[in-house]
Amino acid sequence: MKVAIPQWMGRVSPVLDVANRLVICERTERGDIIREDILLTDNDPYTRAETLRALGITEVICGTLSRGLQRALQAAGIEIYPHVRGDIEQVVDACLNGSIASDDFRMPGCGHGRRQGMRHRRGRHR
Repeated sequence: MKVAIPQWMGRVSPVLDVANRLVICERTERGDIIREDILLTDNDPYTRAETLRALGITEVICGTLSRGLQRALQAAGIEIYPHVRGDIEQVVDACLNGSIASDDFRMPGCGHGRRQGMRHRRGRHR
């Protein structure tokens, strides 16, 4: 598992589409944690998705993202866990320790539950 988390001012960036810094982390077979910070230079959704795929990213944990970027990441085989907020160090630790689904990291108004994903209702509001 190699995870990318967008970072802005020490916190999870609220919008993945415009984030230019990512924290990439993975746990080795020995249990060591490898962490790298990278800079993204292109805002095109498909170019971003291809860049992450080329880096070996398997999961993205983020605040929100556009449908275009969501589709591009999914087409690249990258799993998305949206609606996450918090201090980047705490989110990285929670991710690597399996406790990222905690409501402590859920963005306000984004529901409860484990890995709800990007579910949107279609139709009219009454």
